[in-house]
Amino acid sequence: MQYTRLAMPNHAYFIVADQGKLAFVGSPDAPLSEAADYVSGSLEFNQEEMLPFKNAIDDYLTGKEQTITIPVTYHGTPLQEAVWQYLQTIPY
Repeated sequence: MQYTRLAMPNHAYFIVADQGKLAFVGSPDAPLSEAADYVSGSLEFNQEEMLPFKNAIDDYLTGKEQTITIPVTYHGTPLQEAVWQYLQTIPY
């Protein structure tokens, strides 16, 4: 899995991708270790390959985009995965 750090004016976020899909966006200003609770495997910093994910999250958080169009993968219990899928249907 690969990760990068997105620095915003007031907060920073760690973003993790797994096999070309967004797997995790950290809480504001949380350490990278937070990702261990949500994804398994080793993490490799890769700013270049993570750029599309970084840009998509930046556009969403700044209001430039109202949907996240990059591929997303879920890691959790069946209930958690169902909730995450449902949350994607709620408008911005």
